[in-house]
Amino acid sequence: MRELTAVKEFGATLDGADGPSPEARQRTLAQFHGTARSRRAGWGRLGHPGRLVLAGGLAAVVTGAVLVSQVVSIDHRPPASQAAAAQILRAAAAHEAAQPTPKIDPGRFVYVESIGSDVETRDLPGGKTEYKLNAKHRRIWLSVDGSKAGLLLRRAKGSTGPWNRIELPGCKNGKKVGLDGRPARGVDDAATCQPHAAFQADLPTEAGAMRRYLYEHSQGDNPRDVQAFITAGDLIRERYLTPAQLGAVFGALADVPGTKLVGAVTDEAGRSGVAIGMPEDARGTRSDLIFDAHTHAFLGERKTLTRAFADFQAGDVASSSANLVTAFVDRPGQLP
Repeated sequence: MRELTAVKEFGATLDGADGPSPEARQRTLAQFHGTARSRRAGWGRLGHPGRLVLAGGLAAVVTGAVLVSQVVSIDHRPPASQAAAAQILRAAAAHEAAQPTPKIDPGRFVYVESIGSDVETRDLPGGKTEYKLNAKHRRIWLSVDGSKAGLLLRRAKGSTGPWNRIELPGCKNGKKVGLDGRPARGVDDAATCQPHAAFQADLPTEAGAMRRYLYEHSQGDNPRDVQAFITAGDLIRERYLTPAQLGAVFGALADVPGTKLVGAVTDEAGRSGVAIGMPEDARGTRSDLIFDAHTHAFLGERKTLTRAFADFQAGDVASSSANLVTAFVDRPGQLP
């Protein structure tokens, strides 16, 4: 029963806004137990890491010093790896707080460009399932106040072919609207909605207040500290936070127990960084935030396995995302 719970939680971890269908999810869970019952042709999406909003420090010597820190507790003080993680998170918070705040127009769009990877599945003869890591180039436009329809474009990393285009309905006066401003197609006339704003002006701008916000707005079934870390990732993923808000997020995480210094990593875009992680023991995964090793600017995130799953080994990256650009534009499809 405990293993079944862990498997379900693992699947939930890999879910995202455009994550797997219920059928794919069920099949994955069944495969985990060696009892796959269904099959389908072609590749299906198992999950993605999510994508984070780009952010902008202390000198590089800080990171260099903490990377060689001890990882044991001394005199009941926090383990050095956790203290080192807090040190880097505070440096990231300071970096963000020093960035300029642009004028934010609620009628515009937040544009985020990223490269990400996630695990996709394909059924094979004999009831087996094949897994592979698939990298995608992603561009998304989201309404600042959520009232207008947005747009998502995706294609394989490195491809020059056509983009896969997905319209993202907005919500105006309680009704879903399409890119033409008219009621979204295929939506029940009686259905109502709430706008999902890409910018939230009332988020805390101080680390202590943000820490309370993260705990109070966590809704998952993970341990509280783990869930607060996950909620922070959800909060900044493909949204815009002011430098003060984003700095408050990283400052808040510095005081969340359980964070650890993972060490030097290379993100999905090939940039060198340092990762701060939160182990999710029940799921056999770890969530990492990646920062530039020198400036401590936020680069992206990834999900790493801490125990073997299917064709993957402990230590393999199950999903990742590297932010390339975050900007404000006037309309979906417009590049900054």
